[in-house]
Amino acid sequence: MHTILIVEDEILEQQFLKEIVEEEMRGQCHIITCTTGTQAIEAARETKPDIILMDVWLPELDGMKALTVIRQFCPQAAVIILSASRYGNICSSPSGLQKYGSPSRRFWLPAQLCPPAAIRWN
Repeated sequence: MHTILIVEDEILEQQFLKEIVEEEMRGQCHIITCTTGTQAIEAARETKPDIILMDVWLPELDGMKALTVIRQFCPQAAVIILSASRYGNICSSPSGLQKYGSPSRRFWLPAQLCPPAAIRWN
């Protein structure tokens, strides 16, 4: 059974993500949720998740800083970075991020979190 950590400070978004994961995994996973970067570090240390869904903008400690710490003791966890910006510029010129996916479905991942087998595009 997989352990999935969802880190999202907006409760409605967190619940939405949890429902999607539950539906897709058909109850074959253990889901942990938290709302801050500090809680994410504690939860990851305790549970060693297989998959982490991490919001970027979090209270106490942002998602990227929390992931830097989590990677020290959970280097094999698959990570999905979540973010929304009303200003639309969060990923316009991301530093240290790699683009993945097709031109119609682009997403960015921090270079240090990218799986080695992922396909890059420029």
